[in-house]
Amino acid sequence: MKFGARCRAWNMAPYNPESPPCIQVRLEEELNAPDDLENGIKDKKNVLSWFNHKVDVLVKDLTMQLSMSTVIGLNDLCEDEVIPRPLPMDISVENVKLNLIEDRPPVNITSPGPIPINLAIGKMKIERDKSGIFYIQPNTNSSYRDHHSVHSSTRKERDREVISLQVVLQQLKMDNDSLKKQLNSAEKTSESNQLRAKHENDVLKTYLKAAQDDITTLLDEKRTLLDTVRSLQQQLTQAETNKNVGNR
Repeated sequence: MKFGARCRAWNMAPYNPESPPCIQVRLEEELNAPDDLENGIKDKKNVLSWFNHKVDVLVKDLTMQLSMSTVIGLNDLCEDEVIPRPLPMDISVENVKLNLIEDRPPVNITSPGPIPINLAIGKMKIERDKSGIFYIQPNTNSSYRDHHSVHSSTRKERDREVISLQVVLQQLKMDNDSLKKQLNSAEKTSESNQLRAKHENDVLKTYLKAAQDDITTLLDEKRTLLDTVRSLQQQLTQAETNKNVGNR
């Protein structure tokens, strides 16, 4: 709780996938099983003693600004109820700059104020053995740096591939949205054409029915006219017949 309260003012730096990580940690675990393992495990508590652990840490190109209260509070973060066995570790430090700001109240009232501590580390190696003793010496382990540089380059290449895939995925998403819009537009156009065709079909049916009604009317008038013509012809024939009979 104390450490959490001291760290509330921390700000997270924006993530840049192009830049390599500043802190790299690798935990190695080696199993040294006893020769009489075939007889079974007699004491389960001694199983943990079969494992050898080692931590490799690389801190490179790191610039930090910390308050002294936060640095002291790291002890509260690492404190545990059970004292663990010393964990062997190799820590390589390269190009690290620390700015330590004293934010605690001064012990002497007449003190003019704390002076920040600027610490710059070029190259340094810190080793811790199984007994818990720390050894500080120059960093001359080139294979360690080469391994981490290869790891950093591999990680950088992988991050670039991830970014490329993200760009391709974004482009595919944009193309998919464009195709969806075109499909919706085509569906609307097809629906509009169907409505227009239906309307024109209805209009043509109306015109056809009106034309059929006109043809029926004309046929009826034609039959009426033919009947009238036949009636007139019969009347004319009858009149001529009556006239010939009168002349006799």
